[in-house]
Amino acid sequence: MIHRVAILLPVLVASSVGLGCHLEGEAQYGTPGAEWESVAPAPAPVAAEEPAMVDADDEDATALVTFKSVLDPYGQWVDDPTYGTVWTPSSAVVGADFSPYLTGGHWSYTSEGYYWASDYEWGWAPFHYGRWVWTDGYGWAWIPGARYAPAWVDWRYGNGYIGWGPAYPHYCWRNGGVVYIGPGVAPYIFVGSGHFFHPHPHTVVVGPAYHPALVAGTTPYTPPPRPLTGARPFVGPEPKVAGIPTDHVAKATIVSPVKGRPETVAWTPAPSSKVAPAGKPYIPPA
Repeated sequence: MIHRVAILLPVLVASSVGLGCHLEGEAQYGTPGAEWESVAPAPAPVAAEEPAMVDADDEDATALVTFKSVLDPYGQWVDDPTYGTVWTPSSAVVGADFSPYLTGGHWSYTSEGYYWASDYEWGWAPFHYGRWVWTDGYGWAWIPGARYAPAWVDWRYGNGYIGWGPAYPHYCWRNGGVVYIGPGVAPYIFVGSGHFFHPHPHTVVVGPAYHPALVAGTTPYTPPPRPLTGARPFVGPEPKVAGIPTDHVAKATIVSPVKGRPETVAWTPAPSSKVAPAGKPYIPPA
């Protein structure tokens, strides 16, 4: 139990410290358009649940080599005491208030679910492969991975709100090998369901004072089981279920992007990176 708390604290702090500059009930990074007013206070809290991870995490260390040259010009690779080898974007590139899946991009809707459309030319890599974590020494850092998804995030929804946060990793890389670090909790952020497809989502997030009530008053999204041949996209709750207006979905719908898909990335995933066969529980290494 002590070990798990030590791992979780940096991530939980991220929702109140890493994103703590947002004002209660106000937009922090500018004034939204008239149709995107800032959201109201959260609903009354109810019993909370922890989201369930449904697939084995990525264990393919070849991603370290694959993405090194791609990301070298935009940040630095460091050895974090908790998460091993990670990449941190340069503040000169992303700005001082960078938060993954919040700044420098927006949500779009595809046949695969919610897709994070990054504004950065290198965004096809760290927002669709690997996991983001908050670190004490470097701020937001990225752990490489070899599986594609529209976005590696966990979702919560209900009572007129939708929330998301970078999916917590189960593994990290040290000295080129895999290390199991256990389960964790995503640092959620929330917007009103009618603001989800805002072109600048960081301007309409709910202030951190309401986060505990929103986490307690929303439901974690668990993807339904289905046959898989590769990565399971964390597609998110259906727009209608999440309360997202139909006309917003229509305006935000795009064709599923193909850049950066596994078939276009120069690696051959190791057998251990595949999803555990149906009926066989995944057992992490000791």
